[in-house]
Amino acid sequence: MTSFEYGGTVVRVPDHWGELTLGDYEEAMSLPRATLRERVAVVARLCGTEAATLLTWPAEAFAMVAEHLSFVWGDFETPPSPRARIGGLECFVNTQDALTLGEWVDVEQVQREGSHPIARILAIVCRPAGEQYDSARNAERAALFSATPVAEVQGVLAFFFALVAKIREDFRPVFAGAGGGELCAPQYAAFAGRWGWYQIIDELAEHRLLDFDRVAALPAAAVFTHLLYGRERRAAEKAQQALERALAKQRGHADS
Repeated sequence: MTSFEYGGTVVRVPDHWGELTLGDYEEAMSLPRATLRERVAVVARLCGTEAATLLTWPAEAFAMVAEHLSFVWGDFETPPSPRARIGGLECFVNTQDALTLGEWVDVEQVQREGSHPIARILAIVCRPAGEQYDSARNAERAALFSATPVAEVQGVLAFFFALVAKIREDFRPVFAGAGGGELCAPQYAAFAGRWGWYQIIDELAEHRLLDFDRVAALPAAAVFTHLLYGRERRAAEKAQQALERALAKQRGHADS
């Protein structure tokens, strides 16, 4: 930490990611930054002080503090790593083959909700080796990650987001949206948008509620492969049927 002083008030400013907790970072980044006053509030939150304090400082003094936080305004530049030591625990992010559908669905839900998403995502996907995913632990784990310096989670974050990007690329048609380019009734589009993965889990569970957890525990990649196969099979069957109708129509013309 570096101390900046003006008018008898001292503000301690983080020097690097190791001196800034994930919770403080997420809280600061959730604040609006459109106006100068709002940007002052963001800097104050990163420094653990009140915005009113920095608002009394000269512009030059505030600019020095903001400049000292320049590492925050750029991208994370850390090599991906599937492991991290968090609160004394050796934690790991699942590989593509081991990431479950339940984890994927819960991560998407966190991203939609938007509140402190990084800590909550890590609570879902990063845990001790051999431990099965249990959503009941999420709140406790999210608090643990929030209290952890950003530097200690950057590697697993980079690893997980690279994994997500690869999965989305490998199964791009699965994530292309309802209908896959086919005509879709507005009512069905609204239904699919409202229920999303619930609809898919329900179909895979053959509408048996007690089997939902079994489906959620399946590897996400295996489910996406099944969905991709089903989509491509339906498209191939539709094309074959269209061809057969065209051939039948040609034969009819030839016979007449």
